[in-house]
Amino acid sequence: NNGPPVADIPEPAKEGGFNDAVLLLNLIKGGAVARFNKAFGSSGNANSGSEVELSVDGEWPYLCTYMGGLKAQGVTMLRTGIHDWQGTVVAMADPARTAAKCQSILDAAQCYGLKVVLVLGGFSDSNTAAQGAGLFEDDTALHNQFVMYAATVADALHGHEALELLELVNEPDYVSVHWPTLAAFLAWETDLLSDVRQAQASPGVPLGMGTAVDSTLYAMDWLGEISGQSQVIQSILRPCDVASVHTYIGDDNATSRQVWVEQKLPAFIESAKRMGKKLIIGETGLLSKGGIWDSQMAKALQASGLPYCWMVRWWPPTEYAVLDTIPPQPSHDSSAPETPTIPDSSTDTTTPDPAQDTTEEPTPPEEPVEPPAVEPEPEEPTVEPTPEPEPATARRTWLQALIELMLKLFKKR
Repeated sequence: NNGPPVADIPEPAKEGGFNDAVLLLNLIKGGAVARFNKAFGSSGNANSGSEVELSVDGEWPYLCTYMGGLKAQGVTMLRTGIHDWQGTVVAMADPARTAAKCQSILDAAQCYGLKVVLVLGGFSDSNTAAQGAGLFEDDTALHNQFVMYAATVADALHGHEALELLELVNEPDYVSVHWPTLAAFLAWETDLLSDVRQAQASPGVPLGMGTAVDSTLYAMDWLGEISGQSQVIQSILRPCDVASVHTYIGDDNATSRQVWVEQKLPAFIESAKRMGKKLIIGETGLLSKGGIWDSQMAKALQASGLPYCWMVRWWPPTEYAVLDTIPPQPSHDSSAPETPTIPDSSTDTTTPDPAQDTTEEPTPPEEPVEPPAVEPEPEEPTVEPTPEPEPATARRTWLQALIELMLKLFKKR
């Protein structure tokens, strides 16, 4: 570590957000992997991104134990979702199931005062990214499938207080070979966000992208002109409702640390401020050590006031409490108003009773039908006066002719 000595930096509390790239995906998959995550389990080490198993019976108790553990570790925001193409295919296969799992995560997070960033798809694995290349074209079946999938999930989560941002794709700019120019990426990003907004039945859910702005889409000399950097950053973040970027310290040396603290982080902050957009640092950490918590970065991030998510946990995963009580899970049954009608019908012990009810229903409609049958008759006289003006005009012309004749006779005299 060639950066400033740790003793020279006030040790900030180990808090902030946290990335769990498998929590949502494993819930969707279910079965043997349903309780695997990157935060808590029966084994594992701190400062690691390894998966661990938290054996708790029942999905809701499991999520409450998980969120309670995050809160105890000082976590304020969770970012989870789909980070590669294989997972995207799984999530898209059943949008309703994916939406339900997202809903459960948000519900549990809300119980413990946490905010959540959810990610619906991703391209972090360059080896499999080519399989999802159809997503980068507007006129493909894959593109349309993803749009409807994303809109379905967004509609299901509309208005949830725990949802901070719905990222459509994790690091789409990771596939740098696909984008010949920055303009090509911007056109695709803008179109995809627009298509999902238009497909939503209930627009308003904050949409964005998890962009690896500072490392993958283009080469940027961060020690150069900062205004040029800001112009690029702004163009990438502009189509998003909320700006979400991934920024790391790469090589652990004094120069890399200085560039990140003095240029990278300020450039993101100023660009978002100029656009009037909320900014989230979706992924951060010391990349040379897997994205771990770093005291110098933590100090700068806390001073910025931004929400941010470290890439890996900073606590031993065995540090969690078994809950004595589980809070009740909120109900989001959109058919709740219809529920009373079901018990009402079920109170009828025999099926002929509802049938009798349906036979009685035609009798009330007959009453309002009779007046309309009578009302057309009085309207007919109103139609009859319309031809009356014709004879009236005929009488007027005969009188006019008689008057003209008398005037002629009077003139002759």
